[in-house]
Amino acid sequence: GAKSRNYLTVDQMTEFINNKQRDPRLNEILYPPLKTDQTQLLMEKFEPSPAMIQK
Repeated sequence: GAKSRNYLTVDQMTEFINNKQRDPRLNEILYPPLKTDQTQLLMEKFEPSPAMIQK
């Protein structure tokens, strides 16, 4: 659960993207699941609050 936090950690976000958002029919060699560093880059690109990126 969220445990009264209003944000996701990088690991939680990576798990969410790979398990819920990613199409399981995709070839894993051509379209590998995201790694945590790739998720971090996405968060830095789209999160408007720099303070939230650090969490």
